[in-house]
Amino acid sequence: MNKSIMIIPAPAVKRQLCGVIFSRIMSRGKLELAAAQLLEFSAADVKSLTALVPQAEELLPVKSGASMIAVFEGENASEILPQLAADIEQSLSCRLITAAAGNSRFLQALALIADRENLLTQAPAAGEERTLLIIKPENFRQPSVRPGAVIDMLMSLDLKWVGCKVHGMSIDEALEFYGPVRQALRSKLGSKIGKQALETIEKEFNFTFDTAEAAKIVETAGNGFADDQFEQIVEFMAGKRPAEVDPADYAKPAGAKCMVLIFDGVDAVAKIRTILGPTNPAQASGGTVRYDFGTNIMVNASHASDSQESYARESAIVKVNENKLSEILKNR
Repeated sequence: MNKSIMIIPAPAVKRQLCGVIFSRIMSRGKLELAAAQLLEFSAADVKSLTALVPQAEELLPVKSGASMIAVFEGENASEILPQLAADIEQSLSCRLITAAAGNSRFLQALALIADRENLLTQAPAAGEERTLLIIKPENFRQPSVRPGAVIDMLMSLDLKWVGCKVHGMSIDEALEFYGPVRQALRSKLGSKIGKQALETIEKEFNFTFDTAEAAKIVETAGNGFADDQFEQIVEFMAGKRPAEVDPADYAKPAGAKCMVLIFDGVDAVAKIRTILGPTNPAQASGGTVRYDFGTNIMVNASHASDSQESYARESAIVKVNENKLSEILKNR
């Protein structure tokens, strides 16, 4: 396994090509996306990069908008990525920059540039909202078109893409992020499942519990089932259940990979949630992310904040203004 880097210059990002480029690289090259970041290059940035990769000055025009830096990894990534880039440049009429992990000086310069705040702007413009979307771990189980295809669908919206990162949730983050779901599961499922458990026991043993004991069984069985469902969500998003991880390691990524994207715009929350479709993919209509890529209520391709208040809470948990890309480049 080795790593290789691609810069998608601002003109290609403006043409909304990031999604299709990711899809081709991940599906045809069988490469995994290890990191990604949107960056606006300054004149000094371009000058330092041009000294190491001559085409940088031509391909990274200053004040042209954000470019995308992506790190891909896989078997022979340093050989495969340039080949795929050449095909993409020809078929999509765009220009790309690739660099293998062996180009140490270029990667060091790029790491210093990337070691900044992750969001392009610290707040949305007046009259606009900021919202968060997470491309869930099932889309990263194996290299495929899925992450790129989801990004491509989002590009159809009249929104500004202001940040992204590849993220591994920790147990702490998953517990906090989905904490409100635990009580909701108890409220929605607890009583129903608890009563079913009570009825099954009484029927099996032809015995009727007194009121107090019956209530204990309903509560214990119902809450136990709901809590197990909650732990399945934590495992799905983080990679492991809390019981499988030493509490001392709760703050470390637990093994699953997702991608966090941040968008600004008028009615951004509603627009993102509309393109996602209902939480249950079975209820989603064609042309939505969950219709195309969802399986069930939990394995439903993506999560999106449902309000500005939710965005504030969720974005703080997954630390949207931090990105490990510079760290990955430094420790390639």
